[in-house]
Amino acid sequence: MSRTQAQAKKLAEKLYAKAKKNPTQFGRLVRSYSDDQFPGIYDLANFGVAQKKGEFKRGQMVSAFGDAAFQLKKGELGLVNYDPKSSPYGYHIIKRIR
Repeated sequence: MSRTQAQAKKLAEKLYAKAKKNPTQFGRLVRSYSDDQFPGIYDLANFGVAQKKGEFKRGQMVSAFGDAAFQLKKGELGLVNYDPKSSPYGYHIIKRIR
């Protein structure tokens, strides 16, 4: 879907607030609003950790995504803002599940 930068930011902030208010609805929000494939779950191997089957190396993801993901505790949500260098694909709302 094509959005202006301002529209994408407003939508990301709105959805992040909704997800924080009711984390159990995260999957429904992903299904309804994400430009990513549902369920949008990615297993990541941190720097210096052996990659297991099905995992992405942290360096394979845009840097802002990996940085945010590894700062979160299990169950926490994070919002990664668009940045042409560290998050060029747009905004990311992340929920750490493990």
